[in-house]
Amino acid sequence: MERFLTLYGSGELSLRKTEENLLALNGELSQHALTLSREQAAAIAEARRHALAANGRAEFRGGIPEKIVRAFADSPYVDNATFADTVAELLDLFYTYKNETLDRIGDDDLIAYMKKYYNGVCRGSLDLLAGIELERLARDVRAGRKGEAMDLPSGRDVTDDDFSGGEDEEGAWTDDGPED
Repeated sequence: MERFLTLYGSGELSLRKTEENLLALNGELSQHALTLSREQAAAIAEARRHALAANGRAEFRGGIPEKIVRAFADSPYVDNATFADTVAELLDLFYTYKNETLDRIGDDDLIAYMKKYYNGVCRGSLDLLAGIELERLARDVRAGRKGEAMDLPSGRDVTDDDFSGGEDEEGAWTDDGPED
């Protein structure tokens, strides 16, 4: 079974499936004057594979590249020349911050948060998104702050049940649960 997951999760089959799924979005992307070539779709699929491996993650359902493409297609900070590269970088940030937020933020919430700040105060800067806004989100999650404090776009409130630990005053992780 482990061999199957390795082959599916990071192998040629998974790369081709992701590539085909991305190419199928070209009809939607055309509404935003965007399109993905086969080479760009393949590069995004490879970026996904690399980001998963680099972050020690496995993805069983897939669909994250497609969600990011759809979410960022209407961004004023992307164009046809930069879109595929931006998506590849956003994938890496997504998987990195799934880890950094201890998987306590849902996929859709994290993508919506990324989009909100990328299009907002970061004005299209991936460096600001990663270095300030996503880092702040991760710090808030690890400190046990609730959804409202984290400004989740869905308005979902992260409850105490979502947390089994928090950071102490020195930033070290504890298993005591969040402090009130």
